[in-house]
Amino acid sequence: MFAKDFSHLYSDECNRRVKDKLSNLFLLSQGENVSFLGNGLPQSKYFPWQSVSGTSPIPPFPNGIASNDETKETTSYEIMKNDLKNSSIGASGENSFNLARGLQYQAIEGQPAILNFIKEHLKLIHKVGTHYQDWDVILSLGNCQAFDSILRTFCNTGDYILAEEYSFSATINAAKAQGLKPVSLKMDNHGIIPEYLEELMEAWPKDLKKPKLLYTIPTGQNPQSSSLSSERKQQIYNILQKHDILIVEDEPYYFLQTGEYIPKSEREEIKFNNQQEFIDNLATSFLSIDTDGRVMRMESYSKVLAPGVRLGFIAGSAAIMKKLAAYHLMSIMAPSSFSQIFLNELLQTWKQSGYIDWLIGLRHEYTLKRDGTLDYLLENMPKEFIDNDVVRINPPVAGMFFTIDINASKHKNYNGDKIAMEEYINNKFIEAGVIVAPGSWFEVGSPDEISAIKKIDDDGYIFYRATFAASDLPQIQEGIAKIIKVLKAEF
Repeated sequence: MFAKDFSHLYSDECNRRVKDKLSNLFLLSQGENVSFLGNGLPQSKYFPWQSVSGTSPIPPFPNGIASNDETKETTSYEIMKNDLKNSSIGASGENSFNLARGLQYQAIEGQPAILNFIKEHLKLIHKVGTHYQDWDVILSLGNCQAFDSILRTFCNTGDYILAEEYSFSATINAAKAQGLKPVSLKMDNHGIIPEYLEELMEAWPKDLKKPKLLYTIPTGQNPQSSSLSSERKQQIYNILQKHDILIVEDEPYYFLQTGEYIPKSEREEIKFNNQQEFIDNLATSFLSIDTDGRVMRMESYSKVLAPGVRLGFIAGSAAIMKKLAAYHLMSIMAPSSFSQIFLNELLQTWKQSGYIDWLIGLRHEYTLKRDGTLDYLLENMPKEFIDNDVVRINPPVAGMFFTIDINASKHKNYNGDKIAMEEYINNKFIEAGVIVAPGSWFEVGSPDEISAIKKIDDDGYIFYRATFAASDLPQIQEGIAKIIKVLKAEF
């Protein structure tokens, strides 16, 4: 089977793009006895790096991925300017590239060695290729840049897009800056409510263009840390399939799945007997159930390796990836060669099995931090706050965040203005020396013409997003203690 044709959804900008004829010169240069005088490529002898080197831990990380440097087993590698044979320990043959090659202008899609690794990874984790065979991958600078590329490829000024009721503000602001109209979808503790989506689309005014796409953070949702179940994903997919709407799944937190929170008194450490058991335990992705080629999956190495790598990828139908590559040709060109070189060396050294070992270790670390955070929060939050609906605590099952819901109407000075109360409490947190993110900062909202037909009811609560990722457990507990102290003083 092949992916469906979604060219009818391309933006005017996408349709106006033309292929740069200069790119054909690279293909012509591959022949024998060719004198290449076509493009302005600086010779590698003018690159001021003779070699770069790095040291990385070795799988299977028996002491854990967060063990002290002194106890880690490591491997070192050096990438030379011209010598491929001796330039690398982990990467070899077609999977390696020296600096002379790596620091030259790159393939827009990304280095083939990295792309091949990612494709094997996607087959292993998401069974990509099961439903349609013409799929592909393109590198990005991370998910914000990837989403910008997708918006410019599919959306025109004035188009509608669907998003969760609360969502990552940077991506929503990027959409608004392009003149798009985000429409919010009601959520509960498990993510988007499919019934709400279905009712909205059935009531969608006939004189308005339907949304081009759904933007969703399905796993460890930011800010609310909810995760969509397999059942809900299939329901949502079916609804959007019926209305010919694309799906953009933003998954930076996918491998930070921690499972249901279990109270300390009942908890047993979860260990996977083998890698396949870990893989089978992961959430079903939209990409894995996609039969049409309407899903674009964005992943980033920012949360699983390091934010400063500035590398990620988009996966989906080959036809759509070609359109995204055409935009990259005139915008970012390709991600940094240094980032690609070091990422490739790491992944080729670890291989698929070692990378899975790293992800298993990462899950273990984040589960410990999630559990320690929730243990302290639930043990120290006054019971009467929970019993009297002053506070709701929502244990996350994935991601980096947890939220605390506060019933604004319970405050003695509440006058019906939730935003004012949210700001007041937030200022009290700041005065107490703890920094969190107010929930309204993430509110998507809907245009008036959509709110008129389908409005999200207000339950009277405000919420704050906090993270257990940025600090060690003692510092997290110190911050929670400050939050509780403020709540005791105010409620």
